[in-house]
Amino acid sequence: MSADNWTHWTHCPVCRKRLDEEINTAQVALAEAYGKISAEEWMAQQAEVNALIASRGKHDYDESKTCTFREDYETCTFREDYEIYGAKEGTVIVSYSGNCRECKTSVNFKYEHPFFPEPS
Repeated sequence: MSADNWTHWTHCPVCRKRLDEEINTAQVALAEAYGKISAEEWMAQQAEVNALIASRGKHDYDESKTCTFREDYETCTFREDYEIYGAKEGTVIVSYSGNCRECKTSVNFKYEHPFFPEPS
């Protein structure tokens, strides 16, 4: 697959999980701080929580939508590259790699499946 192929981008599940955990922690801290800190401090903390929640949209996704790098740069952070080849030689090879440009999560694998001549 060419490095110029920008059609295989998606949303990183690791980034989404980390953000959800960060939001949950911030919401719990905000609730626990109520009545224990000044109103100004509480409202500032609430604004921070709201900003985190607003940033969640960056990791929301519609499974029916295909990410395109140029249009969805902010939301689609996980690049997927794959190849399927080898039928001519009698062994189909599937090669996959994916990585997130934000959290650096990555996965790579290669699978070979011989089909001809038929295994005995």
